[in-house]
Amino acid sequence: MHIGSHLEEAVLGRAAIPGLERVILADVQGEPALQEAFRQATGASFEDMRTAVRAWMTVPVTIKQQVYGMLYMYHSQPGLYAEEQARLALPFGNQAAVAIENARIFEQAAELAALEERQHLARELHDAVTQTLFSASLAAEVLPRLWERDREAGLRCLSEVHQLTRGALAEMRTLLLELRPAALVETELRALLSQLAEAATTRARIPVTVQAAPHCSLPPEVQVALYRIAQEALNNMIKHAEAKHVEVGLQCPPPSPSGEGQAHWDVVEVSVTDDGRGFDPDHLPGGSKGLGLGIMRERAEAVGAEFEIRSQAGQGTRITVRWPTQD
Repeated sequence: MHIGSHLEEAVLGRAAIPGLERVILADVQGEPALQEAFRQATGASFEDMRTAVRAWMTVPVTIKQQVYGMLYMYHSQPGLYAEEQARLALPFGNQAAVAIENARIFEQAAELAALEERQHLARELHDAVTQTLFSASLAAEVLPRLWERDREAGLRCLSEVHQLTRGALAEMRTLLLELRPAALVETELRALLSQLAEAATTRARIPVTVQAAPHCSLPPEVQVALYRIAQEALNNMIKHAEAKHVEVGLQCPPPSPSGEGQAHWDVVEVSVTDDGRGFDPDHLPGGSKGLGLGIMRERAEAVGAEFEIRSQAGQGTRITVRWPTQD
């Protein structure tokens, strides 16, 4: 309800913009315009007006002379408000303004961080697509001559071109996801993970397989978090693991049979496992930030998921995220 604008106009004859004026009325019984405005804005009866609303005070809510709103107070006791009460009310109004401003700044910072992250990912994906297409074009250029001299080598080159173009397509689809983030919640998580795996296969030149349950229904924020963690884990694998094979897993609990009458607790689990060189999670150069592990852990904690790293030197690495669910 736009109660404030109704009352400001009734008291001041106009909306209180910039709103630096305070208004104190000892008894609104002598202000029929204010009574009627309040009654219309709130739906109160005339009887309620006579008993519940007598004293009235309006105080601006400001920071550095910028008005964030108005603080309205009324009481059933006539003459309750005076200049002293207005001075006491001002700090409360200003604290509310500070809270509003802090929330606005925090929201802007979060939006900026998300935008910068998407732009960073988009640049990386653009570079990957460019490199993949360049490699495919070189292979396609030598393919005719290679085919004439050595048919088996030509077949291998043709297979390479096919793999590169598939990988470029997967990279392009991932790039489009970064440019249209809503698609991350419109597409099934299984399909998103398969797309990441195919792109990683091309970049790392090793097989990245997916073992995923179909039709895993998740809240949007949880799906985005699990996707991002898998994406970061695969990027780490490409850069650091020196693996020969990687597997991405998605386990999703089946829906409870209808008519059970009781809630069914289980977990959704996303894992990325490689057979690479591994590492000691407790002794990373530069801390966990060196492999983006801190970011992955923060993403998991933000949606109430458990984050686990298992790795040993020479024994590969397994990153697992478990999100509890209730059917």
